[in-house]
Amino acid sequence: MEQGCTNLSDASTQYFCQGSSLCEPDTVQRLRHNYAAKIERLDTLLGGYLRAIAERGETETTVTCLASDHGEMLADRATTAKSKPWNSAMSVPLICAGPGIARDQV
Repeated sequence: MEQGCTNLSDASTQYFCQGSSLCEPDTVQRLRHNYAAKIERLDTLLGGYLRAIAERGETETTVTCLASDHGEMLADRATTAKSKPWNSAMSVPLICAGPGIARDQV
């Protein structure tokens, strides 16, 4: 599991965080809070979408999928870029629900 800059070992901090403002705790916290706010907003919008489907009585005939293009580094390893194949930058969720789609399957 990856750790944020503020939790890296001394050797890793020297390698990844040398001279980077992305390793300052206030910067890391701000980046992560902003990202969390974006996810919360998306959750609110998705909830409205799903309520609208239910209000129209179309839940049993609608397949809904939620996907993302990639993860976000959020200052892990002192970066926000997607230039390395680290889990934070390459996790791609795909969630689908609806008629004909098995529940609780990965």
